Amino acid sequence: MDSRVHLEKLESDNWSTWSRQFRGLLKSKNLHSVIDGTVKQELDSEKDEQVMGLIELHLGKYLAPMADNCTTAQELWDKLEATFKAQEELDLDSILVKLLSEEQRINSRKKTVPIYAMRDDRREPKGNKQPNSNSEPKFKGKCNYCGIKGHKQADCRNRVKDQQKSTKRTVAFTASTAEACRNELVIDSGASRHLTSSRQQLRDYRSVEPSTTVTFVNGQQAEALGQGEVVLQVQTSQGTSEVTLRNVLHVPEATINLFSTRQATNSGAVITFMNNGCSVSLDDTLYMEGISQEDGLLVINQSKEQPASAVAAAAVSKDTAELWHRRFGHLGYDNLFNLKKKNMVEGIPVPAEHFMQQKKKPNCEECASAKQSRLPFPQSKTQTTRPLELVHMDVCGPMAVPSHGGAEYLATFVDDYSRLSYVVPLVHKSEVTEAIRDTLVKWENQTGKSLK
Repeated sequence: MDSRVHLEKLESDNWSTWSRQFRGLLKSKNLHSVIDGTVKQELDSEKDEQVMGLIELHLGKYLAPMADNCTTAQELWDKLEATFKAQEELDLDSILVKLLSEEQRINSRKKTVPIYAMRDDRREPKGNKQPNSNSEPKFKGKCNYCGIKGHKQADCRNRVKDQQKSTKRTVAFTASTAEACRNELVIDSGASRHLTSSRQQLRDYRSVEPSTTVTFVNGQQAEALGQGEVVLQVQTSQGTSEVTLRNVLHVPEATINLFSTRQATNSGAVITFMNNGCSVSLDDTLYMEGISQEDGLLVINQSKEQPASAVAAAAVSKDTAELWHRRFGHLGYDNLFNLKKKNMVEGIPVPAEHFMQQKKKPNCEECASAKQSRLPFPQSKTQTTRPLELVHMDVCGPMAVPSHGGAEYLATFVDDYSRLSYVVPLVHKSEVTEAIRDTLVKWENQTGKSLK
């Protein structure tokens, strides 16, 4: 009968039930007196070993170490009872035991997951449903783009991400079949960028970063080859004025030159639409006007003194922060900002904020030259007779664009006698001392001469 008795093992959360069932098991074997303290262990060592073995057999694998250092069944039982008896009161010992058991259980699962997954690939567990016969078999080859197995180039996520990073999308909605539109500047409220097909009208021509693709209203796409600036002579109700348009996209495939109202307003311009046209203003000053054509298009009114070729960009006044900086005798941008902000002078059409923006990117050569406090070095008349008798050194930087290795400074060394030149790239200016020491020691070892 005893062999058919089933008793669950002791875990961290079943002491109350387990202890009653285990006492019942001992009573059925007439061994309950061993843990009740009514039997002397030295007289009943055989019974004590039997109870000790039963307790160890019915301990969970995470609680089995609790039997270590226990010499009698009574000692082990008292230890278990002291640990679990006050479990409902959430004593510290019981919490530690439960946390330890849970941690060991989680760690055990982590270790067995890879083994189960490896078996899964070879043999499907019982009870799993059969795969859908209509599903396509998994691609086992390598991707031609990233080289990773399991997918094709057309499905490569890395390829899609790289394309999104390297390509900027631009849209243009206005469409016209009139050939005359190739020589006019058409106002387009749906275009996200201004563009032109004429390369000859662009000044300061440069590449577009990142590369930009223009999508037209018919779905066709074309790549912008570059961008630049153009100077227009525009006619308004207030007279003729010169306007500089900047950041113009060059798209040779375009059949029409577009002026994007979105890009103009992002640059601070205000566009007002009327029944027979529109106006483009900046800081309450009128700079451009659009005239409605028979086909419904709005075209910038340009002076007849120049060919009617259109480009597109953010409308920018001929008056710039740098120009007013020169007009005021190279007055500081902080003072120019105060002049405009506090209305101390009249007639400056440039917004006050433009002066602070220009201050962050100074490019006035006259100001830089005027602020130089050290005169040029006098011409040297020293004549050297051997290498390392005189070495010229200088440090250049920081550079506007660091090297691929992160260097922003250059340390140059020139031997006056042999004219040997040596350049050391530096990440930080504090590395100059080390560069000097290393270079001079290297030259001394190569020439056998010492620095004078």
